[in-house]
Amino acid sequence: MVGMLASVIPKPTADTQSGFIVASAGKDGQFGTSDDIYVTEKGDMVKSAVDTAKYDMTKAVPSGIKKSIGNIVREPQPLRQPNSDEIPIRTPEELAKIGVDPNYSLNGKYILMANLDLSGYSNWMPIGVFGNPFTGTFDGNGLVIKNLTINRPTNDYQALFGRTSGAKLMNIKLENVNVTGHNYTGGLVGYNYCSTITNCYSTGSVTGNDRTGGLVGEFYSDFKSSITNCYSTGNVTGNNYTGGLVG
Repeated sequence: MVGMLASVIPKPTADTQSGFIVASAGKDGQFGTSDDIYVTEKGDMVKSAVDTAKYDMTKAVPSGIKKSIGNIVREPQPLRQPNSDEIPIRTPEELAKIGVDPNYSLNGKYILMANLDLSGYSNWMPIGVFGNPFTGTFDGNGLVIKNLTINRPTNDYQALFGRTSGAKLMNIKLENVNVTGHNYTGGLVGYNYCSTITNCYSTGSVTGNDRTGGLVGEFYSDFKSSITNCYSTGNVTGNNYTGGLVG
């Protein structure tokens, strides 16, 4: 394994670079021990124990460098490219067009093609509302949407998606959300009706009144609804029907 890395990275360097990327857990299969091998953002190879509290161990692996854990070797996964019937979302402005711009309908099929920072929106307008929900498909493509902020303590259906109906949401990563609403408040969906949510998570703070959840405020459960391989972490505050994942 060392030889494989050395063929990509010509010379090892001292443990002086910041932003290390884990390349191998070493023979013992554990990180943070003396036989670990790391790759810096500059492509230098380092063999030493690294303080995981000091360095970010979650950065993406540079193109052309394999990431391995123990004996498992895998290439960085490329982004899935849009199908012919999917609309790519590459900017916060394009995301905000869904349900507002006639070319970005609430029943459309969307795929995220870049990490998005929503800090430019001090009070995000949820996608889909009561009476006009999001009914399409949104594939987050494993990318991150961060810094979602909503502050409407007297309004219902507050989340990235206010209300869904028959929708499919998948592979959406929400980080550092700060959402405040009234009833049906969540990080990802305020009111999920007959919709599926797969491989999604939300981190941050969600505050509401009734039906408040870290990921979904209200989950209307029937044979058409499901939440699979999802989680949320952070603070959730509410009165009635409040939960870490679902209200």
